[in-house]
Amino acid sequence: QEMKLRDFKEPPTTPHIKSFVHLLPNPNIYFQYKSALPSVDFKSYGAQCPDGYCNGVDEVYDKMQDSSMIFHIKPHGDGFGHVWHSVYMLGRLIITNFSDYKDKLGGLLFSDGENGIDLEKRSFNANIQLIQSILNDRSKLLEMCKNSYNAFRSNINYDKEELLLRKFFNSLL
Repeated sequence: QEMKLRDFKEPPTTPHIKSFVHLLPNPNIYFQYKSALPSVDFKSYGAQCPDGYCNGVDEVYDKMQDSSMIFHIKPHGDGFGHVWHSVYMLGRLIITNFSDYKDKLGGLLFSDGENGIDLEKRSFNANIQLIQSILNDRSKLLEMCKNSYNAFRSNINYDKEELLLRKFFNSLL
């Protein structure tokens, strides 16, 4: 699925963690992390989410780019992962249960500790410490955000895909 592309923009200096999943699956996990990180501005956007929804992809992208990290818990993931791919395209690191995306397209972009945090790899307390340490180390946060952006750019190339599709369709004629 082709997406509207944007260039990398550095994350804000004030820590923001946002979620963009309709109906906020597993709200207990979200609120557990939000409660444990009171100095971080936590927001959840989507249908029936505490902070409302976004009107269109541009608003989603704006709010993502105004984030330090994206909290994305979506049991069973989905086929493509529009939010997942958007996070990487915009150069933000993702906080997730990686098992939701391990064998999905989005899973190809993820690397725990390099451009995201797999909550299933560590204890709750260790995850809180890791999140805080990244948010408190601007150079580490920027490195991980750039790793996300680079993972997207090195794995997703719509121009190349268009040429391959054109070749395929021409072979059908």
